[in-house]
Amino acid sequence: MEAALQHVRGWDEPSCATCASLLTSGGPSASIALPFGELDLEAAVSSDGSEVGGGATAGYSLLTRRLIVNLAARAFTPRFANLSVGAASDRAVLGLRGTVGVPIMSRFSLALDGSLDSMRDAGLASGLSLRGETRIGADLMVLATVSRLRNAPNAPEWGAAVSFLYNFGVGVSGDTGGHASTQRSGGSVGVQKSLPLGEGFGYQLRSSVEGSLPVSGFGQVAYQGPYGTYTGAYARNGAVDAGSLTAAGALVLVDGALMASRPVQDGYAVLSVPGLEGVRGFLNNQEVGRTDWRGYLMVPRLQAYYGNRVSVSDGDVPLDYEIGQTEQVIATPLRGGALVRFDVRHMQSVTGALRVEAGGRATVPAFGELVAIAGARRIASPVGAKGEFWLTDLPAGRHPAQVEFRGGTCSFDLVVPEDAGRIVNLGMVSCTSLKTVSQGM
Repeated sequence: MEAALQHVRGWDEPSCATCASLLTSGGPSASIALPFGELDLEAAVSSDGSEVGGGATAGYSLLTRRLIVNLAARAFTPRFANLSVGAASDRAVLGLRGTVGVPIMSRFSLALDGSLDSMRDAGLASGLSLRGETRIGADLMVLATVSRLRNAPNAPEWGAAVSFLYNFGVGVSGDTGGHASTQRSGGSVGVQKSLPLGEGFGYQLRSSVEGSLPVSGFGQVAYQGPYGTYTGAYARNGAVDAGSLTAAGALVLVDGALMASRPVQDGYAVLSVPGLEGVRGFLNNQEVGRTDWRGYLMVPRLQAYYGNRVSVSDGDVPLDYEIGQTEQVIATPLRGGALVRFDVRHMQSVTGALRVEAGGRATVPAFGELVAIAGARRIASPVGAKGEFWLTDLPAGRHPAQVEFRGGTCSFDLVVPEDAGRIVNLGMVSCTSLKTVSQGM
């Protein structure tokens, strides 16, 4: 669903009852997995002031190692509108698209693209192109295209283009190319570094020339931080210079916690590793950041409606913690989120030596058994010849305990202090509530 308030005549009208037009457009879409390929369906209705319209598209795609097929058909009423095309603008009322690609050899492939559009005002427009792609070595790719374009009532335009793409590594790539046709010619060169999934820098530099027009250029630097994306851009087009600085971010409320984030444009997830700071998180095996002091990590770039594999590094979890599953697959709706919990438990072992004090004398409950109750868990330890015990994974707090030995049974509360480390030595622990064997008979 999208909407905008558009000014259709301008602010210079002394009396303007029709200056503003409310445009709305929206509808459902569906992607359906088939035994072979995928079917995509969309429908929409729109209103632009007093003009109403509707449209629908259907597409089919198949991707295999030996064949790539993409087919699409779309139909619109003459006054259908969206934020890109208003009701007054010319548009295709019927359109067909198709692509068929096949690999010829291991490093060379061909694809045939075709389109046919019936424009509301201009008539028929068609395009046909043959693309070739070859890889030279591991980092260089060459693309070549020959094409024929026709926009009625103009004569067909024949053209050709060639491009070279090179991968410099660490996300940096460069390209250069040129094109020529029966009506125009030009070329371009550029270098860019893509933004990482997590925090980091990216940039893009590009210059192009088109026929006898002045050289144009564009430069952009972007930083992706934990709480936003910040971009500086400069462009020169002929004698016109333009520059901009932008900052964008989002606020997300998850599990009662308000979190600042980079812009949320698709789906998002919050990874939760309770109480552990600095644990690395991954999206599809790409590092995206570390958990904050609360154990949260915001991941804002999930693909909506599809499975996204998120995980955390067990190597960043301290040795005195136990972590269960370290990877999960999640799917979110568009601009919807998920709280992904990774269960961690502080492992704490408790040791000491027992003494049973009754009748004015102390007894060592040698070779008995000590049992402590922690919630619903029963944690047991044998008692050594000197009364020593070792209870594994007993949390801090006061726990009912009982030692049973040949002299009887003695009950008491075992108190484990907070934040005492991975191994807690309680020293000498005394029990005074002895129930002897003879008393129990």
